[in-house]
Amino acid sequence: MNEGLQLTAIGKRYPGLSRPVLHSVELRLRWGEQLVITGRSGSGKTTLLNILGLLVRPDSGELCFDGQNALKWKEQERRIWRRDHIGFVFQRAHLVPELTVLDNVNLPTWLAGRSRGQPPATELLARVGLQDRLFAYPRHLSGGERQRVGVARALANRPSLIVADEPTGDLDPDTGRTVLKLLLDMQKEYSASLVLASHDPLVVEYAAGRCVRLEQGSLWRQGEGEQT
Repeated sequence: MNEGLQLTAIGKRYPGLSRPVLHSVELRLRWGEQLVITGRSGSGKTTLLNILGLLVRPDSGELCFDGQNALKWKEQERRIWRRDHIGFVFQRAHLVPELTVLDNVNLPTWLAGRSRGQPPATELLARVGLQDRLFAYPRHLSGGERQRVGVARALANRPSLIVADEPTGDLDPDTGRTVLKLLLDMQKEYSASLVLASHDPLVVEYAAGRCVRLEQGSLWRQGEGEQT
């Protein structure tokens, strides 16, 4: 069975660095599973998530979805897969400042060529407790509210894979718990795979999936000296 995603011998080096950011990374994740990736700041977590999300190309290795190597796809094929199957939750939300809350969540469906007034944007915003903030702009929101908008936007196209990079990193503990519980609950409801990268112990505490750490460019089982 090839259902899910698989990384094989993934390597990535940036110019000017003495060692690769990623070295022979191996990972397999079935659809619907959770994975937490821990590691210190600068360990390469964001690079790895960007590779999983088809935003960055590795220098070597394979990235397969359901047995198909996405690194052999044309750029348009990768863009369509990313648009239709992957939802991103960024550490600082990265909302479009000129768009309202509602329009930010609708953006993925517009890019997919769907109707402007089509659900589920309003329903998703109600689920994250922002039904009264539909026409507010990002500058009028708190950090926790912006992050909840980011979660709703990531789920707008019912993705197969949710990629979350330090989703609680800029939040106080109480707001972080709220955002994390929301993300985990909706991941289960949508039967999506979830990859969370964080150095926040709260994420490890709340997430029920596997936990690995990124160290010296490779993934290791949490608490063990053994590669994944």
